[in-house]
Amino acid sequence: YSAFLENDQQTTTGLAAYLQARGVTAVVLCGLAFDYCVAYSALDAIAAGFQCTVVTDACRSIDLDGSAASATAQMIERGVSLTTSGQIIEQLSKT
Repeated sequence: YSAFLENDQQTTTGLAAYLQARGVTAVVLCGLAFDYCVAYSALDAIAAGFQCTVVTDACRSIDLDGSAASATAQMIERGVSLTTSGQIIEQLSKT
């Protein structure tokens, strides 16, 4: 479910190396599903050494048995920044 690792959680997809070779140090994620694909990608991005931000209002959760709250807690604990599209627009308008 991760953009960075295959489902065996060992085999890389090559995305981290591709981004690193181009000097990318931070990624911004959104999509489906917040509590699975987005969360796994965000956690793997952090593990690969990227700064990572998730745009929460550009995501939707499956939220099976509290999976959205669990994913949120895990991401915050590991250093993923959570933001909204409105906060991004506000920051951009100040520059």
